[in-house]
Amino acid sequence: MRFLIILFLIQRQYNKNCKFFLKSSDNYQLIVADNRGLKDGYSVTVQATKMKRSDGVRVLVGNNIKLTNPTVTPIDNTVSTLYSPTVNESFYVDAVDLNGNSIPTVVEIAPAKKAGLSVGWTVTWNDSHISLNTAPGVAAVGNYQTIITWTLNDVPEK
Repeated sequence: MRFLIILFLIQRQYNKNCKFFLKSSDNYQLIVADNRGLKDGYSVTVQATKMKRSDGVRVLVGNNIKLTNPTVTPIDNTVSTLYSPTVNESFYVDAVDLNGNSIPTVVEIAPAKKAGLSVGWTVTWNDSHISLNTAPGVAAVGNYQTIITWTLNDVPEK
């Protein structure tokens, strides 16, 4: 389990739907190396706490941090793409259900493989593929933060 904290600074209040991107030099990677020697696959889920302003007064409801269009590359170039994971092309890190409760989102599912084979994949999201989306009048000026939890799950072969 890895934790990642992303900070967004909202510099003024907007009265329309807004989308903010990270600066162009930022890249975020999810790297999974499966050296278990088992045939089982794996999945990765992500879940985040609600974004809170630093003073704790303002809270964003959810469905704000969006990741899109990742690139997937093998850690070792000798691995067949047959074992390439399926990666969600567009999802909210801070997804919520109809009651506003935080729910996990599947990010990556790797298929079963040959026993004894070690595989690893790097999933990368760069600057323009990580955005903060807010509804009109919801986010007030300030620093907002959330804690993002990535969970690696075992997916037994069927």
